[in-house]
Amino acid sequence: MVMDMKQETLRPGQEIVSGIDNITETIAKEAEAERALILQEAKAKADAIALEYEQKAKKILSEAEDKAKKDSAAARERAVSAAANHKRNQLLFKKGELVESAFDKALEALLALDREAYFKLLSSLLSQALAEYLAAEKQSAEYEGEDFVKETNLLLAMAKRDLSYGKALVESVSADLAKVGKTLTLAEADDKIGAGFVLIVGDVRMDSSLKTLIASEKASLEGEVYRILFA
Repeated sequence: MVMDMKQETLRPGQEIVSGIDNITETIAKEAEAERALILQEAKAKADAIALEYEQKAKKILSEAEDKAKKDSAAARERAVSAAANHKRNQLLFKKGELVESAFDKALEALLALDREAYFKLLSSLLSQALAEYLAAEKQSAEYEGEDFVKETNLLLAMAKRDLSYGKALVESVSADLAKVGKTLTLAEADDKIGAGFVLIVGDVRMDSSLKTLIASEKASLEGEVYRILFA
């Protein structure tokens, strides 16, 4: 018995097309796989970059917060320090005003003395001024020798308010001055003096005004006044 078998055969053109399709499918699969790999690597890189910048951002934020805290603390310290300095300066200024007021009151107390006590004060100041001048004159004469020229006429300049004491003051020292060959003359009133007097010897002016007297004592007495006022 003979069997009739039909065998399907491909024509040459069909074989080529089928091969191309297989190649195309293979290339497409490989391309897809490569694309997926590239995307995966890109995503990994992107995630790494994002993480890096996130960490940098967190670091910058942390540093900024730390700086802000430090700056805020420093600003508070400066504010507290400035307030303390302002308070201290105000206190020192007020203390200075009180000390000045104490010396002003001392001057007022001298001006408020009765006539007898005030004359004694002026007389004491005049005796002291004359003694200082005569001592300085003696020292200069010893140093310069025969070239030294002594002043013989001294002037007493007083404020108008104290001029009524002038004649008595001049008379109180005239005898002693005459012994050393000198005279004292009362000059015209000088209201610039305020209170007290100025002894004038040639070009030398010895200021014995009460304002100058208080000022000269201020340096040595200021510390004591502070202790009395603020102890």
